[in-house]
Amino acid sequence: QIPDSFLHKLLFVVLFPVQVFMILRACYVRETYKDALYNFLNLYSKDVKRSTSVIIGSVQRPLKFVFISDTHNKHKSFGDLPEGDVLVHTGAFSNWGTLAEVTNFVAWFSSMPHKTKILVPGNHDMIMDEAYYNCYYKDWTPDGIKRSTKEAYDLFRKHGITVLLDESTTVEGVKIYGTPWVRQYASWQTAFNRKEKDILQYWEKLQPADILLTHQPPKGFGDRSGSSVPLGCEHLLHKVQKVVKPKLHVFGHEHLDVGIFETESTTFVNAASVDNFYEIREPIVVEVVPN
Repeated sequence: QIPDSFLHKLLFVVLFPVQVFMILRACYVRETYKDALYNFLNLYSKDVKRSTSVIIGSVQRPLKFVFISDTHNKHKSFGDLPEGDVLVHTGAFSNWGTLAEVTNFVAWFSSMPHKTKILVPGNHDMIMDEAYYNCYYKDWTPDGIKRSTKEAYDLFRKHGITVLLDESTTVEGVKIYGTPWVRQYASWQTAFNRKEKDILQYWEKLQPADILLTHQPPKGFGDRSGSSVPLGCEHLLHKVQKVVKPKLHVFGHEHLDVGIFETESTTFVNAASVDNFYEIREPIVVEVVPN
């Protein structure tokens, strides 16, 4: 098991000219060069917007949400997290999705002072996708011993953490819907991956909500790859705009296009917490206020 952080650093050295070209191209095609350098190298972090507010009429009082995603076992590298009422992780908290990683993450996540904690798993969280894990656990488990998906979910529940799998929860009047599925992006498969024609069945389950949590980015918002090509799902975006109509849509998965993207109807947030070298970034904070 080789951590992705090591592979990314190795590729940067081996393919240095290519990496420099990608960064320069990103500086040219993105909104500002600071945005590009922040996403690739974690530079100019103080110049990047990391907080905003949204109006949700049903909320009973102002609520502060703290969003993190794609921590890949780096969660203990955070300093003190921002204060807030709700702490949300939108997937890929681990590297290989083992029970040991789940245990480590749950211990940290549950120790945070935020009253409410919510998780939507992601494509690296193998044991959380039971059907996938039952088939491929040997690829991700060093000792080759199969662990229990139920035990993993029970750990979250035991520690008061809400896990959303194509379902919703309500926090002080705010309806939150979460789904972990990701469009398959490579010839190999990881957790919660589905080919484009197969992922539609999960988007059909989406329902109106104030806040939508996914691991998959929608098309056109926080979805650009290292080559600055949009990789989001257009079918997801269609459902967001026509069915869910959330005031806030938060996701991760793409590490190199993080930030806050505001439109008239929905604020989109890519909350991925690591940069190109898997160094930790500050969380994104959104205050939900009544009319």
